Amino acid sequence: MSSKAETIISQGPAAIRQATGDSPLVVLYPRNRYRDVYLSRYLKEPDTGLHYYALQTADRNLRKFLHNLIDDLNEYSTEFGKNLKAALTAKGKATDLAAALGQDLSALSSEPFTLLLDQYDRLPEKEETRRFMEALVKVIPPQCQILINAREQAYLPWIDLVTQGQATVLGAKYVPEEDEPPATPEVPTIEVFSLGRGYTLVNGVPVTHWDGELPKNLFFYFMDNELVTRDQIFDVFWPTLSVKEATNVFHVTKRKINERLGYDLTQYASGFYNHSEQLNISYDVADFIAAIDEAEADESKQEAAWTRAIGLYRGSFLHRLDMDWAVTRRKQLRRANAGALIGLGRLREGQGAVDQALRYYARALEATPEREDIHRQVMSLYFGRGDREKAVQQYRLLERSLSETLHITPSQETVALYQRITE
Repeated sequence: MSSKAETIISQGPAAIRQATGDSPLVVLYPRNRYRDVYLSRYLKEPDTGLHYYALQTADRNLRKFLHNLIDDLNEYSTEFGKNLKAALTAKGKATDLAAALGQDLSALSSEPFTLLLDQYDRLPEKEETRRFMEALVKVIPPQCQILINAREQAYLPWIDLVTQGQATVLGAKYVPEEDEPPATPEVPTIEVFSLGRGYTLVNGVPVTHWDGELPKNLFFYFMDNELVTRDQIFDVFWPTLSVKEATNVFHVTKRKINERLGYDLTQYASGFYNHSEQLNISYDVADFIAAIDEAEADESKQEAAWTRAIGLYRGSFLHRLDMDWAVTRRKQLRRANAGALIGLGRLREGQGAVDQALRYYARALEATPEREDIHRQVMSLYFGRGDREKAVQQYRLLERSLSETLHITPSQETVALYQRITE
């Protein structure tokens, strides 16, 4: 690899922005096998300002793709997609859809961020899609850069945009020779990201096909349950089958997982399935939990640990998987992330940084709207700086949330605070 490419990869998103002159649209050149290293770099590092969406077979046309994109990015911001939803409902033209997405991206964050569209070649090449992309590059907000990763597309769909200086192809200057062997690590590396939709890298290369939902779901179950018995697995996945039937399905499914990875994921000893010692496994949930545990164990490290945890929490745990085990785990991790946000909010409040504290509290309440104590904290902060209107709005938000979710009214303590505010 050229030294320039190595520098870009090692320095991450900021270097890519610099290398591409802040081009609004960047295409990773498909014939450069190191494009997967770019992808790996983005996904491994927290706080890179990355919003990731991998296109699925369900993204069979532009409008279906945009609907699914809204659904995924709602994991980053529950407000995302308001304009695009309206444009889709109104059956707007490609240019209308592009303008609406540009508005939503502008509202997503005021800080520099990247929207990475992986496996983009799953979206059929049609005239409507071409018009949409040509219109989109003109309205991408300056803080946003869209990165396209695809296995089969090169210059052809983007040539006009590249010629006009509206898009950049990255990595075309370095294409390995056909007989150049790919680099293979001495210890195979499996990187798993479950906070969000769920995706996996094997030696830096994404796993794009799982041979069905069952192998994929069992794989993520293994990742999240490092020590598990066969009976526990059967109770989760095949509770109605006989032991013999469940055993057959289990072994076939486990073999499919190993085929997709190219390695044996698990080893069996003393009645438990565990992660193979022959693999170097990185798991974002494990890193997230470790950061939370560190914050709880050492007060002097709380700020750094909570910040790291929040950076790792890119979205709800496997948010499209509705199996009971995943739903339970999703709730646990959402509460843990809310706790980290509240912890940082209280630290900032203690430092006198009220605006920052309010932002952390607001994010925590999106995940745990039933936290009446945090609603009171927000009300007190607004009231303390003389903003009675926002304090009252916060009370109304709490009142509505408690009524809709728990069918109760605010506590006497909260009502008393509200009365002081409105006196």
